[in-house]
Amino acid sequence: MKVLLVFCAVLALVYADWKPKTLEEWVKNRAECFESEKVSQHCQEEIKRGEYPHEPGCYFRCIGTKTGIWHDTNGFDIEKGHEALVATGWEVEKDNLKKCTSANPKEDDPCKWSAAIAKCMFDNKYLKRKE
Repeated sequence: MKVLLVFCAVLALVYADWKPKTLEEWVKNRAECFESEKVSQHCQEEIKRGEYPHEPGCYFRCIGTKTGIWHDTNGFDIEKGHEALVATGWEVEKDNLKKCTSANPKEDDPCKWSAAIAKCMFDNKYLKRKE
């Protein structure tokens, strides 16, 4: 029982310590992920326009990990993801994020899993830039 209480306390502290990245931090992280994941110039332009890229590779896992909204075991964190997306200029509803998020990945590969979630969000137009 004590272990459970300690675990819950630590989890609460970790979550309470998280805050969404600023737009500037997202742009920096995006550039780092473009480089580390060798995202083609064409796909970079698609992503910058708010479109799903034709070859995402591991970009969505990279940006999600850097911003704290993705974990390879648990997948996409809906609460953090919603807060982060809204903070960086996207219109999105939590219910729509839930529709694309699977607690049980169809893919063993976290890159494919994160890309599938992102593709669902883009294909269903759940993500829209604020105007």
